[in-house]
Amino acid sequence: MTISEAAKLIQPGVPIATPNAMWADLGCGSGTFTNALATLLGVDSRIYAVDKVDQTIEPQVSKVKIDFIQLHFVNDVL
Repeated sequence: MTISEAAKLIQPGVPIATPNAMWADLGCGSGTFTNALATLLGVDSRIYAVDKVDQTIEPQVSKVKIDFIQLHFVNDVL
């Protein structure tokens, strides 16, 4: 799935271009949906990408900051 395909799937649930928004992507995997969300958010927004497997998510959009947190969100405290 591409980032644009993922963005089309989640777009109905995301307020478009709200600046300074803060989101969490629990179970972010490789970051496809994290980056899809980033394309829909406004400037200076932040996404906390959480996954139990350590990884690097390269942001595809410069207006949004992505912070990766290695954590098992079911078993660990957020």
